[in-house]
Amino acid sequence: MKKPFETTIDFIEKEFKVHSCMHHYNRRIVDYFKVSDHHNNPYCIELKMRRPDYTRHCLNFDGETTLEYLRNSGGNYCWKLCPCGLLEVVFAVYVGGRFGGSLTLGPFDPGKGPLPKPLFSVGVRKKFEYLEEVRHKLPPVPAGERRELLCALGQLIVIQFGKEQESRRQLMSKDERVAMIIANSYRSPLNLAQVAKLVELSPARVSQLMREHYGTTFNKMLMDYRIEKAKALLLNSRSSISHVAKFTGFTDPAYFHRVFKKHTGKSPSEFRNQKN
Repeated sequence: MKKPFETTIDFIEKEFKVHSCMHHYNRRIVDYFKVSDHHNNPYCIELKMRRPDYTRHCLNFDGETTLEYLRNSGGNYCWKLCPCGLLEVVFAVYVGGRFGGSLTLGPFDPGKGPLPKPLFSVGVRKKFEYLEEVRHKLPPVPAGERRELLCALGQLIVIQFGKEQESRRQLMSKDERVAMIIANSYRSPLNLAQVAKLVELSPARVSQLMREHYGTTFNKMLMDYRIEKAKALLLNSRSSISHVAKFTGFTDPAYFHRVFKKHTGKSPSEFRNQKN
């Protein structure tokens, strides 16, 4: 059975013709409840496929500058104009009274007139006129009562989501928390010592829990999870292989290539092409 906020997200996506994405920033989010943890709308996917060099701008904008704006502004939501010119609305997620992440809905056509407020932007890059190519496909920014409805629903979603997160955190056993930290932090540098600190156990005790409950080591569980995420992205998106590598926690594309082939018997490109 779907959670109330999942039903609300489904309604928003159909009613406003947008996509949803949930970012986490400090590992307080322990379960996405089937909400995507990356921008899987066709416009962002196509852009990154055409211009892999733009990926770092997108990651920095969502993972660093937007984070700082939400944390420092004290607001519950804002509109943001990404470096590629796409307009989205982003809502702060609080878990146990602490800022834990954000929900993004979009993208919208920014239009030619005044942009909605409060607005956050670092400026649109001028070297690639992508926006003009896709503008006619994007939904317009809702006006009047429809915009108020969208923003009200977004705020209700993050309140419900934050409460669910805190409840899950309190009910989870230590080994479940380790597994969920891996699931939600695989994109970031992560090691046994960090996780042990987060769950308030010694590294040796965490290793013991991994063997007892999952029959594996922490490092292998993390690597297996990253590979499974990479496989899904290769098959279900048009993102470049270098983007897939970085998105799934591999800082070195060559290392990603070696590890992926060791796990699957195929190179990333061979694995992607097998579906054709």
